[in-house]
Amino acid sequence: MNAQVARDWRSVAVLVYTLAFGATGCASLFGEPAKGGGEDAAAKEKDGEPPLNLPLKTGGGNQLMSDVLIYQGWRIQHHVVFDYYRLLDPADVRQAWGSRAQCEKRFEEIKREEEIEPPRGKCVVVLHGLWRNRDAMEAVATHLRDEGKYHVVNMTYATTRQSIGKHAANLASVIDGLGTVDEINFVGCSLGNLVIRRYLAEAQKKAEKKSKDGKLDPRFKRFVMLAPPNQGAQIARRFSGDAVVSAAWGVPGEEIADWETLVVKLATPPFEFGIIAGGKGTKKIRNPLIDGDDDYLLAVDETKLDGARDFAVLPVTHASIKGDPTALEYTLRFLQHGYFKSDGERHPLPDRR
Repeated sequence: MNAQVARDWRSVAVLVYTLAFGATGCASLFGEPAKGGGEDAAAKEKDGEPPLNLPLKTGGGNQLMSDVLIYQGWRIQHHVVFDYYRLLDPADVRQAWGSRAQCEKRFEEIKREEEIEPPRGKCVVVLHGLWRNRDAMEAVATHLRDEGKYHVVNMTYATTRQSIGKHAANLASVIDGLGTVDEINFVGCSLGNLVIRRYLAEAQKKAEKKSKDGKLDPRFKRFVMLAPPNQGAQIARRFSGDAVVSAAWGVPGEEIADWETLVVKLATPPFEFGIIAGGKGTKKIRNPLIDGDDDYLLAVDETKLDGARDFAVLPVTHASIKGDPTALEYTLRFLQHGYFKSDGERHPLPDRR
């Protein structure tokens, strides 16, 4: 009997949700005001009240959702195809959806109700690479959190669906939400490094407009690049005319293939950064489609960037670098001290800028 009652209540809940969805219209789902709702609907939108929500467990977002706010495990995400927003709790359960303003209003209420404290101390912003989501960087995030005691912001973004510039704008939104931390560091893997470099370029432009010295946020301290395509990618150029490959790589793949156009939009970090590449450390190749020592996707030389404070090559692949124990150890040590092994064993790259 109890089981039957439970099923009946679930059926009623689904029916109510369906009717509410139909009443508000599909446009409301996508973060737009419902059409034909009259003054009451307009007032509701103005007041920022989110639509009816069932707290559904989600997958956290993968190739469709990009984070625009990350706060103590809570996230506001933007659906890059249907253009609506949702608020997820630390367990990835959806607690609100609708427009960004509606999600922000609901989250402000939750922060007061649950007395959520703002993040403090030293922070590391972590960005994954192409085709991935934040789960791919969990080993990095966990290591930095547990061993380094950092406040880690592990961001998800819809890598293939939008341009590097748009991903950088979403990163800017996430960083705007970190006003209470004392220090901000970065760790990027593969494409994530280009997103951070694009963000820094745009931040530099804004800083120059605001003041004569044009200095970036003084909280920016260090940046570790894992397998970064800092000089583009032979693979992207080789397959730039292939429709199937181009479709799989999405907009960023096209941008990397047109490297001369992209590179002028990327900044060299004006603070300490180190690079960890994957390779055998010899002239022997792994991938016959790539000239030189490589990690199966990038040549070691393609990862280099003038001005790096330290540079290291580890016997790892492009896919495995983010979970390699030595790479994790090097990453933490660089963020803490500015070198991978020791100050006397640094291998800086010449600054020819």
